[in-house]
Amino acid sequence: MRYFSQWCRASMTSPNEILAAREQRLQQTVQLAKEHNVVCVKANIPGKDKRTPSSYALVRYFARQCDYGQWYKRFNDGADGCYITLLADGDALKLKQCVAQTEENHPLGRFVDIDVWQRGESKSLSRGYMRRCFLCDKPAFVCGRQGGHPTEELLEFIDCKTEEFFRRTVKDACIKALEAELNLHPKFGLVTPLTSGSHPDMNYSMMKAAHGCVADGVAQMFVDGLYGRGNVYRTGIPVGVETEKNMLEVTGGRNAYKGFIFVAGLLAAAFGRSLTTTRGTSAMWDIVRRDTADIEMGKTDSFGDMAYRRYGIGGVKEHARNGFPFVKHVAENVTDDSRSMLKQLVYCAGNMDDTVMLKRAGDMRSFRLLQQKFGTLDTTDGKAVDALDKECIDKGISLGGSADVLASGIFVKILMQQFASV
Repeated sequence: MRYFSQWCRASMTSPNEILAAREQRLQQTVQLAKEHNVVCVKANIPGKDKRTPSSYALVRYFARQCDYGQWYKRFNDGADGCYITLLADGDALKLKQCVAQTEENHPLGRFVDIDVWQRGESKSLSRGYMRRCFLCDKPAFVCGRQGGHPTEELLEFIDCKTEEFFRRTVKDACIKALEAELNLHPKFGLVTPLTSGSHPDMNYSMMKAAHGCVADGVAQMFVDGLYGRGNVYRTGIPVGVETEKNMLEVTGGRNAYKGFIFVAGLLAAAFGRSLTTTRGTSAMWDIVRRDTADIEMGKTDSFGDMAYRRYGIGGVKEHARNGFPFVKHVAENVTDDSRSMLKQLVYCAGNMDDTVMLKRAGDMRSFRLLQQKFGTLDTTDGKAVDALDKECIDKGISLGGSADVLASGIFVKILMQQFASV
């Protein structure tokens, strides 16, 4: 899908502005190179507008791939496009070899320039060969000077390949997160590889079968967030509705991941949008807060809205309006270890207003008593964990909302590991 025309600024950057920004970048880099090896990651974008959505995503992605222990990173943005500067110790020649391999071997490597300055030098290290054009086998500088390809054709190619790669990257991250949550056992009434818990109409195979279509929808919301404009919540609604429909077709009408689609889809869109901001990925939480500030509460027949009208509990909508603080907590604290995931799930159940747990508990008093049990549960005490798991299954309790937050936190953590945070 072509997004560039939606992002073009009203007035293109002038050639003189681009040249001035390029000269400023060179001077800054040379100054840094007086005392350190310097790595500069910049998108290779043709035309007068260098600041396209793809350029921001490419720079932040490759800056992360080139993170060989650099202790300083800075994001810069200007008329010549965005770039990230990294300072590194060690052997600059070996570093140049590593980044050159990345440029040549990565599917998107042709779309970035990763330059290395050796300490004390005023010029970047040479690759030792000429890079090829995106679309043909001629040297890139020859096509550039001769105008071998229309700018729009080159931008179309960059956008299509970049979107394709990041769509697949986000889908894979989503599936990995869903599988991590699903494979956790025990899980207090939730479906696991060993039990259907409090869900006799669901099982492990059915849940896993839904992962592909759910991840497709979440990846689409990421793409729309990255390349689009406007409110990420409102623009994501049609995709979310379609994703729910596809999920229900796979599960035979059973609601396996409706909450996760809302939470992870909104976060994916906000994450994509955050890549185009000067703050980077740290802006995603504020984007969620901003774009859900006017979300309607208590207006539908859903149990979550009913709980808001009856108890004043906002459920997942209130969590969104607050910027998903529990997802943020999970993302910042969870590890790949199952004990860590269990700890985060219990933390959410003991502290978060999980409307699925409230519905299963039956009333507010029972819900609060159950929350207290999770709040004081020692997850290292296997007998206590098994006892509460059995109690949840016997009483038909399920921590659906907490599970959605756990999976979404894992998902966000995986995404954070793919892109530079600056």
